[in-house]
Amino acid sequence: MKQEDKTINIIAEAFQISVEFIDLGDDNRLDFGTVKVKDIMEKYFTIKNNGLYEIKYKFVMRKQNYR
Repeated sequence: MKQEDKTINIIAEAFQISVEFIDLGDDNRLDFGTVKVKDIMEKYFTIKNNGLYEIKYKFVMRKQNYR
């Protein structure tokens, strides 16, 4: 049994994800300087979404020593 041809209309929108990292160094890294073992160091930065839609983000530490 042959099925009839059907037209399917597809509407799509392309957009660019645009984020800005504020308070990072010139090389886009957090520089903690020299930190002694067992010392706690905190640094803060801001992620600003300049895009048209909401974004999600996830931080992944690849090396176990950094976790």
